[in-house]
Amino acid sequence: MFRNPEYVKWANDETIHVFAYSLDPDQSKPEPMVEVTRDGAKVEVFKDFPMFTADEMYSLRGELEKRILYPTSTPWSGVIDASNSNILVELKKASMKEFRAAYETEQKKHGPTLARADWLKIRAALQASTDAEFDGAWKTAVIQAVAARDAGKTAPVPLKEAIDARLTSITAAGKAQLETAEKTKDPAERAKAVAKVVEDFKALPLVPDAK
Repeated sequence: MFRNPEYVKWANDETIHVFAYSLDPDQSKPEPMVEVTRDGAKVEVFKDFPMFTADEMYSLRGELEKRILYPTSTPWSGVIDASNSNILVELKKASMKEFRAAYETEQKKHGPTLARADWLKIRAALQASTDAEFDGAWKTAVIQAVAARDAGKTAPVPLKEAIDARLTSITAAGKAQLETAEKTKDPAERAKAVAKVVEDFKALPLVPDAK
């Protein structure tokens, strides 16, 4: 089914979460790659799995293998929830039609579908926000979190939950910073510290009444 152009187009358009457990029959030989145009840019994808670039596949494998106990028989394919922690559908042998029907059945339980470009945009914003927070770049972290929120207004429930979790976390961090700044003894330094927090977090409603 991964070789069928119609299926691949549908899967990419619907941002299907599908995972092939065994990519390499012979681990000593790399998977063949081909160059394709995706979202206006040239990228290399797996020849036999054209819905994935190498980075996308190995990133997905790494995340999923941490959380899911897979069956010992391979190859394995299925539909996995957005938290990467539950196998929603497991299909050891199925046609493209059966897999597509199984995916669409699960998708309806999680809300509307999201175009691949929008999904990638939201995921990139969430990751950028997390990376910026780790680096202490709070203004960027807030801007990216808000960008994810604005782009995800029609996102499926699981993705909205990820966005809400990011916003909750960063809002809590902002409130903690504001409390710390307001405890600064020197008036001039306190004003400076509070102003910095207000500026960094002004895109979030946590400091409208900051003194």
